[in-house]
Amino acid sequence: MEQIQIDGNIRESTGKQAAKRVRNEGLVPVVFYDNGIKSVPLFISSVDLIHALHTSAGENVIISLNIKKDKKNEKKTVIIKDIQYHPIRNNVLHVDFDQISLTQYVTVKIPLDIKGEPVGVK
Repeated sequence: MEQIQIDGNIRESTGKQAAKRVRNEGLVPVVFYDNGIKSVPLFISSVDLIHALHTSAGENVIISLNIKKDKKNEKKTVIIKDIQYHPIRNNVLHVDFDQISLTQYVTVKIPLDIKGEPVGVK
């Protein structure tokens, strides 16, 4: 499975008003969880996120998150833990990323879309 590259920048301020300012700039506020140890507030481009969500993996896409911190870059492999959508406009409000290891098993929920009619029902 291919990995999608997304750049993330550290958010200096948190809270409702700070998130609103970030969204007005065309960015999405994100929280990166590092194996349950610490959480890091970030923001990413909404265009990059939409491209990642429209792959064949959907919300189960594996993302290579490039965190820009103090003129250094840290690469983390993450999956989407939770996405919050606006109830009317259906745009992304907030995303939670969870770091994963590519050598361990991960349990995810995969939606099934069953099409057609079974032979025994006809």
